[in-house]
Amino acid sequence: NAVSNAVTLDAGSASHIDGGYTAGGDASGNTVTISGGSAAELHGGHTESGGATGNTVTISGGTVTGTAAGGYTASGNAVSNAVTLDAGSASHIDGGYTASGDASGNTVTLSGGSATDLHGGHTESGNATGNTVTISGGTVTGTAAGGYTASGNAVSNTVNLTGSPVLTN
Repeated sequence: NAVSNAVTLDAGSASHIDGGYTAGGDASGNTVTISGGSAAELHGGHTESGGATGNTVTISGGTVTGTAAGGYTASGNAVSNAVTLDAGSASHIDGGYTASGDASGNTVTLSGGSATDLHGGHTESGNATGNTVTISGGTVTGTAAGGYTASGNAVSNTVNLTGSPVLTN
């Protein structure tokens, strides 16, 4: 298991950052904070086989050229993970991501900066339930979805728009 680990990036660059990583087992309570520099991929908690629960990513500056996910699992459920973008930019943001499993109770909050696509919860094969995206500022140039599934049901997901964000698509 990967539990309660933390990584901070304030300058420089990295291809892939995981707050906590395990090949098998649960990833929970891990954090990644980026205030400067750049990274291709950010995962608060990352597991290949197990649950990703309660992991967070905070972006207050810098650039994420690929995906930022609070919790990431290849096989398992992604539950109650979060990503916050206050400044800087990210290409794609998933509060919680699973390739095979359910995504529930995950959140993305955008109050500044810019992003292309936002998904509160994202699953390739499973149900997306009760996920939330809140946009109060910043710019979104692609899609914003509370929950996304390629194969399953998307139920009770929410997108909240407040303030004066810029949405272009």
